[in-house]
Amino acid sequence: MSKQQFFCGYLALLIATLFYPGTALSHNDVSEQINTSIKRIDKAAVIVTDAYARETIPGTNLSSMYMKLKNNGSEELSLVNVTSDISPRIEIHEHTMTNGLMKMGKVENLKIKSGEEITLAPYGFHIMVFNLKAPLEAKHSAIITLYFDNETNIQVDVPIKSMK
Repeated sequence: MSKQQFFCGYLALLIATLFYPGTALSHNDVSEQINTSIKRIDKAAVIVTDAYARETIPGTNLSSMYMKLKNNGSEELSLVNVTSDISPRIEIHEHTMTNGLMKMGKVENLKIKSGEEITLAPYGFHIMVFNLKAPLEAKHSAIITLYFDNETNIQVDVPIKSMK
């Protein structure tokens, strides 16, 4: 536990004690309140930047999305799912080079170590959107929800960029 996490937990406990002085707290209650505060700090530690989606190519019903994910938390976490009203099927994918051939495939999760930033970009990790309900048009946006294994869910407003 870092000093910052301990301080935040202690501060939360102190405030609770000041506002509810009649409440008796055991050592276990104090530990639980500090741990809960730490979990809240870690859950809020995912930062999403530079998100965008490619507009749909005419005649297709799929697209791809890119962004940077920064884990400012104290523990490794994984992006495990992505959902949106724009599509019933959204997957985390990765491009790999095998024997001189570029291949793309689904990955079950995307691990992000504490303090690490992962870039989802063309020809690397990315989000594939299949079976779009309507074409994605440049200068609009789409709302997606990112789900992490630490029970964090983050809604992201993803601008749609032209293919040009």
